Amino acid sequence: MLIKTSTSKNSSSKAKELGERLLAKAKDETAKFPKSKLDVCASCLGTTLRPVYHYGKRSVTRCESAVWNKEKKRFICLGNPDSDKLEQANKKDLISQIWKIVVFLKQKESFLLWLDQEYKTGSISSFPLQQLELVLNKVKSQSIFVNNQETQQNLINKAA
Repeated sequence: MLIKTSTSKNSSSKAKELGERLLAKAKDETAKFPKSKLDVCASCLGTTLRPVYHYGKRSVTRCESAVWNKEKKRFICLGNPDSDKLEQANKKDLISQIWKIVVFLKQKESFLLWLDQEYKTGSISSFPLQQLELVLNKVKSQSIFVNNQETQQNLINKAA
């Protein structure tokens, strides 16, 4: 019995020391984020592959600023100066597809009502790409229009 208690005291002190070292390391900003890793391309996030949207469908293409590194034997992105233009083109494509579907389904009022209820906005132009892709998928599945019709019926019933 004495052996187990001394071992457990020893292991608890080792665990405490390990915890203190981990906390000290976590507090050290230079150890967590080396400065060389902070500079990444905004369009591909350092992967050398960036998303491209064409008629609402997502595909991937090599980043324009990616170059082959002979030493590492792989592509390395040096940072794309046109990343804002590329993101705006992707947003424009997604917004265009969303509105094409909404107009085709003749659900403009319902869509604007949904935007106002869910996001408290009347415009989707300020949404990031991931959110636009989510909205596009919801519009394609028409799930937002079913919910809006139920909400409109509830409002009409309450008014009557």
